[in-house]
This record gives sequence, C-alpha cells and structure tokens, in this order.
Amino acid sequence: DPLDLILDKENKLKIINALNKLNLSYRQVVILRYYYDLPFKDIGEVLGISAAAVKSRFHRAKNTLKKLLESQKSQEGREVI
Repeated sequence: DPLDLILDKENKLKIINALNKLNLSYRQVVILRYYYDLPFKDIGEVLGISAAAVKSRFHRAKNTLKKLLESQKSQEGREVI
C-alpha cells in the first residue's frame, strides 16, 4: 500500500531526527546496539567504558528517545511508530 510506505518513511525520518537530538554518548550506544547489533560488552570495548555504563546509557537514551517521539506525536496530533 503506497500510504503505508509513505508513513513508514515518515516514521523513519522522525526516528532519525530524534536520534540526532540525543547527546553523542547516547547516540553512539543506540547506533552500536541497534544498527550494528553489538552486545553491551562489545560496545563497552569500542567506547572504552564498562558494560554497566553502556547499559545505563542505553536505557537513558531509550527513555529520552521515547520522550522525543511522544513530543513529536503530541505536536502533530498523531502516533509515531
């Protein structure tokens, strides 16, 4: 369905925009986890931090992304994702 394709593309753009609003340390963790599918231990090795610090950043980043996307949703009056 063409409408679904358009909405999917819009949602991807909104997620990218929200990711770009994260501070660098959060954005790095999210990208390494979701796009490169790395475990927390490996992300820690890449960034030079502990796996526990990676988990903490990851959960904070997810919460921040959720708030950013909810804010976009309320501004537009429709659901994102």
